[in-house]
Amino acid sequence: MAKLNAAEPRAVLTHCYGHALNLACVYFEALDLIIACVSDRFDQPGYKTYSNVQNLLLKAAKSEDYSEELQFVQSFYGSDFNSVLLSTHLEIFSHVFYESKKVSFSDILAFFRGGSSQIHLIPQVGKLLMLISDASYKCSK
Repeated sequence: MAKLNAAEPRAVLTHCYGHALNLACVYFEALDLIIACVSDRFDQPGYKTYSNVQNLLLKAAKSEDYSEELQFVQSFYGSDFNSVLLSTHLEIFSHVFYESKKVSFSDILAFFRGGSSQIHLIPQVGKLLMLISDASYKCSK
């Protein structure tokens, strides 16, 4: 009979006998590999930064509290952003989507790509978007 080895990854069977158990071994090994690959993909140091910047923009657009994300961005990027201007521009940005009930990141991209005259009022937000839009574009390919 097959035994579970506690030292092995989740649900990997050792000493598989018979065709059905061999297929189960292959299935669970493949599943564990997929889980490991997904974990590796999203546990990268840069992903946390991009995630915080994207959440900052989304929360600002939805007029939600974004103080944690703003603090992270200000501490991570330091002098790359003017803290006072960034806060002010995010406040202005939150009024752009004030009427919208549902805002997605693609809505934010469309707003900036649409060439609205309002984007010149919030260059610090545009700078944030440029940091992650290139990464988002590369990930979508």
